[in-house]
Amino acid sequence: MQEIEIEFKNMLIKSEYKQLLNHYFDVTKCHPIIQINEYFDTYDNDLTTNKIALRIRTIDDNKELTLKIPSTNQNQNIEINEMVQFDTLTHFEQLNDMMKQHLKQYEIEALSFCSLGKIKTTRYEKELDNELLVLDHTEFPNFEDYELEFEVNHHDNGLKKFNALLNQHHIPVRKANPKIKRFMDHL
Repeated sequence: MQEIEIEFKNMLIKSEYKQLLNHYFDVTKCHPIIQINEYFDTYDNDLTTNKIALRIRTIDDNKELTLKIPSTNQNQNIEINEMVQFDTLTHFEQLNDMMKQHLKQYEIEALSFCSLGKIKTTRYEKELDNELLVLDHTEFPNFEDYELEFEVNHHDNGLKKFNALLNQHHIPVRKANPKIKRFMDHL
């Protein structure tokens, strides 16, 4: 399934994360989603070079293969998802036809993939004014971080709501690179 993802992100310090968690979530009743993300690239780093992310996300026993490609529009990605049965990605042929077509546009037709590693994210999600508020605590192999995501339906209106949320909680704007980039920057 292909979709356009519009989201705004902001890095948080631990105290801001706790403040938002306590304000928006009743942690005694709301259970987090535990995600294990394993990232993949070609042996020549073709995906990373083109700012493309390829991962298998495991939640409980469910595995979803996702290809994220940057869109020409700011704060948007083209995202292709497919539920899969395999645990790891090794061959180009494991991708669905839509994923293969997108990668071929970048002249990527690698025969094999390698694992870059895994991260664990503890995620809280809440619908807020028909948008999705997400708080992530991510554990990388050698560090951890905190992030606010706001998935929206319309860019301009979503940006206004996101900035209002940051202002309401006195949180400064901090660039949030994609998790795969943060992961790679700390390898």
